[in-house]
Amino acid sequence: MTVGQPEQTPKPTKQPRAPRGTACVTCRAKKLRCDGTKPTCNTCLRNREPECTYNAWNFRPPTLLLQDRIEELESQIHLIEEAQKTPVEMEASSGGLSRDGVQSLRSSREGRGNMAGVQLLGASDPGSISLSSYFANLSSHAARDMPSMFSGTPTPFGMVGTTQLLVPPLSGSWWTTGEAPPASLADCLIESYRQNEHQFTYDFSPPEFFVALRNPDTSAGAHPALRNVVYLLGCFFHGGTLAALEPVFMRRATESLRHAIAYADRLIDFIEASCMFAVYHFYKLRHIEGHNLAQTAMLFAIACGLHTLKPPSWGQDTPRRLVLPPQTSAEIRRRVRVWWKVFCAERGTSTYMRLPLTLADEHIHTVWDAEAVEGDLSEDIGSVASLYHSELESTNVTSDSLNSLLCKSQALIERSYRLGTFTGIVYRPGDPQWPEYHATVQAISQVLYTLPSIWDPRGTTEGPTISGSLPGDSRVLNLGIVAPHIFCHDARIGLYKAAALAGDEEASALCLDSARTCIEYLHLLIQAGLTRQMSAGFTMCWVNVLQILCREVRRGRMAQDTMAVAAAEEDIQKLISVAEKMTATFPTLVEVIARMRQMFDELRAETTTPTPLTSFN
Repeated sequence: MTVGQPEQTPKPTKQPRAPRGTACVTCRAKKLRCDGTKPTCNTCLRNREPECTYNAWNFRPPTLLLQDRIEELESQIHLIEEAQKTPVEMEASSGGLSRDGVQSLRSSREGRGNMAGVQLLGASDPGSISLSSYFANLSSHAARDMPSMFSGTPTPFGMVGTTQLLVPPLSGSWWTTGEAPPASLADCLIESYRQNEHQFTYDFSPPEFFVALRNPDTSAGAHPALRNVVYLLGCFFHGGTLAALEPVFMRRATESLRHAIAYADRLIDFIEASCMFAVYHFYKLRHIEGHNLAQTAMLFAIACGLHTLKPPSWGQDTPRRLVLPPQTSAEIRRRVRVWWKVFCAERGTSTYMRLPLTLADEHIHTVWDAEAVEGDLSEDIGSVASLYHSELESTNVTSDSLNSLLCKSQALIERSYRLGTFTGIVYRPGDPQWPEYHATVQAISQVLYTLPSIWDPRGTTEGPTISGSLPGDSRVLNLGIVAPHIFCHDARIGLYKAAALAGDEEASALCLDSARTCIEYLHLLIQAGLTRQMSAGFTMCWVNVLQILCREVRRGRMAQDTMAVAAAEEDIQKLISVAEKMTATFPTLVEVIARMRQMFDELRAETTTPTPLTSFN
């Protein structure tokens, strides 16, 4: 060192970064630097997180991913060029699409923006395939999977008639020219959507909604965006051969939504279509796209004043709206119905993604029930924020409609997860958030206490089939009430989970009771033949219930309580069995179930050194 120069202190070395793909789940979710130390990394130790969870991640270099994408796009370009030909040209040219073309099509991943008839070409014999032959054979292959409207009996709305034709052989190429689908196919898809409308709402659309969908005049009926999203969901729920049409309607729905917002055309239709499109993306495990669409729908709903529909003005005094105020009670009911559909989609996606809400409870003033529009209401009866005020009657749900029960349970799930599951805080009197926590505890308890019986037949006479009878039992099980029961028990688990982790015996007992109640309800739905009608929203509940039961197994092992361990393991087997039955409706749930089975296998492998009770994983 030279005399007269200050001594330079060496810079502290940074914490070494773990190899890519080895970070724990918590650090990966929060985008923190993780050193990969097991059982708990240093970052989680500093943040006082519970024991880390490490999931295997098969990492592929970006070069290989880009190469796969290039090959996929090249195959799609080739197939699109083939699709532009007429069916006669395709059949005349060497028997249709080549075997290599079909193989390249089958290797393409789903949901990558496949255009027009790309995936339609792989549905028949790989040696000789054409669009015309595909549609010519569609009716014979799809008979057993078609909705009941094609069995010779008219639909409840009497719109279709008694045709025996399933999907007629098609001449032309409507899937590439932008023409509307044939009337018989459109009716099939609309009916498929109608039978599954309970996946979005229990305030089912009136007959006028389906009349507007069938109106051939796209400038006067429903907006093309709403039509195409309904067709898309009809393909998804129907499954089978019609699932091949999803890329066609997905492309059309995207283009129609852009057109609707560019010209501010029928914005209420745009909001409803965006909301349902968001749910479709979530069904396909495209969670980021789904949440973005749900948030977009919520923002436009706010801009249109749908969050302020309350008596006596019904939004007439809301300033700076994008749409004119509602002029009739039918318009008010439609907007109330659309608002709560958007509310459930946005709350559900935000909760699943652990992201902030677009609109706080205090700014929502729309009445819970669209049917309240016809009532004699002269004053505000409260909305979401009223759930947490004990002096109001919002938590007394004895006489609520099915959709009101659904929306209230979704609101409770979001708040309970935000206060309990996401923070891991055990609240005590005197804490800054204690009033909010205590109000949520009271709201969940009151709603659970006043929920109507699962055998109550309300709301089961209109709309899709949401009820069924158990063998040897004359009573009718109502899915529209079972679902809020399950969601409210899930909310209670989410709220008390942190306290249960801290060793609170009362909280642990409440969580275990709710977990077993959810399993009991799920089994009742299966016995009543309502497996296909179950909500995809039960997925988060499954994970919560599984974590509670896994913790009960570990507690029983440490206490050497063999009966408790056996009972909890039996409940876990029941839960996984129930979840597997839903894959017939939602094939994408296979990944969730695989993760559940992995958690159970890891639990059974813990024979000598059980995981501490401070972990749910």
